Amino acid sequence: MRSYFNVGPFEINGSNEVINNLMFTFTEAGNHQVKAGPSTRRIIDFSDIENSVSILPTGQSGNPLSEHYKDQAELYNQGKFRKMKMNKKEIEGSSRKLVFKPR
Repeated sequence: MRSYFNVGPFEINGSNEVINNLMFTFTEAGNHQVKAGPSTRRIIDFSDIENSVSILPTGQSGNPLSEHYKDQAELYNQGKFRKMKMNKKEIEGSSRKLVFKPR
């Protein structure tokens, strides 16, 4: 199932004990296969909450069948962010609505 859920591989900067904290095994060849790392990044300024940013490498849906699965992976690996929608007007103006109706 790994190939189904993984969004890589990507070359990425990082190490142990740094902001982009990655877990990997050292090898003689210097090709370190990353086993774990941060799952998301967010910057929230509580004095200006509506200008918060975030990035999520598996996209907002988290569903491998979605067109948005892994659509943020490249931005994430480049250290970039996307503006978070933090007010009702922004959310309603840019989203789709899913309605469940009982039978």
